[in-house]
Amino acid sequence: MTSLGQGDFWNKVLIVAILTVGVPYLVNQMPSMKGLITKGARAASAVTRLSAKTNKIVAYVMLITATVAIAIVVTLPNTPNTSERAAAPPIDPAASSPMMTPNRSLTPSDTNSSVVYPVDSKTYLPPPVPGLTIQKGQTVHFAQESKGETWNCAAGETVASGIEGTKQKASDDPSKPDDWLSFVVPNENICRLIGKIGNGAWKAIGADFAITADTSGTLVLMVNELPPDKCKYPTPPPPPNLTCYKDNAGKIAVVITVSP
Repeated sequence: MTSLGQGDFWNKVLIVAILTVGVPYLVNQMPSMKGLITKGARAASAVTRLSAKTNKIVAYVMLITATVAIAIVVTLPNTPNTSERAAAPPIDPAASSPMMTPNRSLTPSDTNSSVVYPVDSKTYLPPPVPGLTIQKGQTVHFAQESKGETWNCAAGETVASGIEGTKQKASDDPSKPDDWLSFVVPNENICRLIGKIGNGAWKAIGADFAITADTSGTLVLMVNELPPDKCKYPTPPPPPNLTCYKDNAGKIAVVITVSP
């Protein structure tokens, strides 16, 4: 059997001191000391290259250091590792504004959810109001964002108006029917805001500026005018004739509020 030299002996003492005394206790008490242990192991590897006398001194120093470290650990409060803290709960998409979620159906719990949508008097059958789906039975209220905004659907015949529209004058020729009889919503003011929900019928926004949904679906808004198949201005061209909408003027930003 080969006997151990002094250098080898103190090398072994040093490594055993680190691994058997300090490491288990520090690992159990402070996971964050793993980096210190790794550095200690590297230092131990380097120490094996030192002289026997130096190794002996280093071994004593390491033992003392390990003892002091253990004493410090014992006196420290047992605080949780910051890396183990619970993650913040994920954001619930349903809690966000209904107007920010495309095609989100507004339910009775979404009372008084509002969106502002610009209605152009020149546009016939525009796309639905984005991000808004109305449920059957809900009431949709409308208001102008600015009372100063107006539009005009019959310049020279009527004055500019808001979303309530204006009454068009009767025809001077008894043989010609009044235009309002052929509007998208007949017998209603020209340029009145009208709306359609899903596959339901067009409805005039009444005196209370509200409509109740007969069916579920998206909301389409435009002004009340002669549709392309009924437009006879400036002369009756082959349908579809969009002149009755194209010669209108003005946009109004409409505030839409949904309630049960």
